[in-house]
Amino acid sequence: MFRSSVLVALLVLTFPLSARAAIYPVTVTSGTGPGSLAAVMQAAADGDTIVFQVALPAVIDVSEDWFGNAKHLTISGPGHALTLRFGLSSAGTYVSNKNFVNLSIAFGSFNRGLVLGATVIDRVNLDGTGAGGQAAMSTQSSLAIRDSYLHDGKVAIFSQGGTVTMERTTVA
Repeated sequence: MFRSSVLVALLVLTFPLSARAAIYPVTVTSGTGPGSLAAVMQAAADGDTIVFQVALPAVIDVSEDWFGNAKHLTISGPGHALTLRFGLSSAGTYVSNKNFVNLSIAFGSFNRGLVLGATVIDRVNLDGTGAGGQAAMSTQSSLAIRDSYLHDGKVAIFSQGGTVTMERTTVA
């Protein structure tokens, strides 16, 4: 009996129970307040997933300071009827350690652009239609774009010492 208890204790100390990643729902399209993307991103921890439970179609105007934190998050949309619109101010937006899945990203009138660090874009519709000039996405680390669609010819993607990988992506 003593050996069994010691063995169980050693296993628990050697392989601690890992915390499960949480799923946080965004329930409103407003920029602030309970249920907003800003509030949910603030509450989420490293490794969590953000989902959307809002009436569609919907557009959420993204504040430039929501995405710069170092938390590794997955932002998983309900399809392309949900749009996250970046670049509504003159400042550039820095997005780090985020995975965008199954939604649309639109660009406002950028003056600086969207700088991405260690980001994955998967099944995302990237729309440069609203861009006053050219919407630029750049990376200093890694950017992977998979199974996505870039259109309107105003979205420029370039590397600033990092790597950009595009797989099964249409550029029109």
